[in-house]
Formats: sequence, structure tokens, C-alpha cells
Amino acid sequence: MRANTFNTGIASEYLVLSKLYRLELEAYVSQGNKKSVDIRVIRDNEIPVSIDVKSVRGYSSLVVNNVEPKHNHFIVFVIYNNQFGNLDIEPDIFVVPSIEIPNITETYGKEKRVLKGQLTEYKNKWNYISDGYGEDGWLMDEEEEQWIDFVNCHGEIRNGNSISETLKKYNIQPYLYLQLQNKLPLDQHIKKSSFDKHIFENYKSLELEDLLQVIRCQNIKGETQKFGDRIEIELKRRNTIA
Repeated sequence: MRANTFNTGIASEYLVLSKLYRLELEAYVSQGNKKSVDIRVIRDNEIPVSIDVKSVRGYSSLVVNNVEPKHNHFIVFVIYNNQFGNLDIEPDIFVVPSIEIPNITETYGKEKRVLKGQLTEYKNKWNYISDGYGEDGWLMDEEEEQWIDFVNCHGEIRNGNSISETLKKYNIQPYLYLQLQNKLPLDQHIKKSSFDKHIFENYKSLELEDLLQVIRCQNIKGETQKFGDRIEIELKRRNTIA
């Protein structure tokens, strides 16, 4: 079993490396049994990129317990669909930005896994590595840290954790959460009705008033402004009951 796992890992790393060379990228395999990343890449603009390769001979799921969302860090999944020894059949390869991993992760006991069905949109997305990934380019410094906190927070909420407790854990205000969520595809959004219900059930009136004041003072538009409108309605409802 150990030999099979080792062979699968080595074969997958060099398969990915060959793809990177064909893209004319400057790439290097890391050496050692306890390496932190498998492959390092230097883009033409001299921006360094790191890659972890995760492979499976079957086709169901892959463990991602040790994945940390980071700037310019990618997870490349290589899935052999029970055809590892068949050299006439290419494995499926999925290139996933590490900041997206929490959004496609399922938790089973103490294990975090990514199911193959969650990877479809990332198949052969080699351009993410060569050209970069992100709605407005890469986020940097405080924005980058804020985005990573949001991604982790969002992933935990989608896995069933308490919305209010998870927001407080990552020190993310509800209005900021809604702003950042707009950067995600709609099918990954937390429903507004569920979000509002949980916030209104767990936030005291003074906390809601503080949120509303920030939203109005900063003149935040879009979905956040609408969230402020809903807070106003909720506060009026509470005052009527009182």
C-alpha cells in the first residue's frame, strides 16, 4: 500500500511538471519526504507560485486536511479513475486556487475531503497558474488576509457552522461578509433569508443599530445597502413589539 501511494504521488508530480514545462513555465520539483510544497513555479513577471499535487488511483474523493488558503498557491488534483496502469488513458487533472478549497470541501468526522463532482469547473485550468487567478487580479496585503479569512469563514458556514459565531470567530462584520460574498458565484452564496434570520436571532438591538450606523455612515451601496434596509425593518418590528 505504501509503495502504491508513493508511486502514485511521484508519477503525478512529474506529470504535472511536464504540463508546466509544455506551458514554457519555469518549474521545479521540491525534494524531500517532508516538503511543504511539491512544485514551485516562477512566472514571466517573476511572481513565485507554489503547487501541491494530490492524487488518487480511484475516482471518489481526496483528503485536504493540510491545505491552507494562500496567495499564489494552487492544489492540482490528479484523478486516475482506476486506470493508473493504463498508459493509453490520461487522468483527469483539476487546477484549484487554494483560496477556493474551503468552498468545495466536505467534512467527514475529522477529515476534510473534496469530492470529484465539486471539481468540474477547475478541469485543466492551467491558465490559473500561468496567468493568475482572481476577479480583480490578486489581492494583496490586508485585502489578501481579509479575503482568506472570508474564504475560511464562508467554508465553515457552508459546512453547517453557526453564522453568527463563525463571523465573530474571524472578526468579520455581517455587512463586510455580504460585500465579499458578491465576489463568489451565485450558487456559492448563503441565502439572504437564512443569513438575515440567523443574524436577527443572534444579534441584540444595540448590535444591529451599530451595524446600521456603519452601513449608513459609509454610504455602502448594493446588497449591503439592502441589508441595512432589512435591519431597519427588523428594528422597527422589535420596537413595535416592545
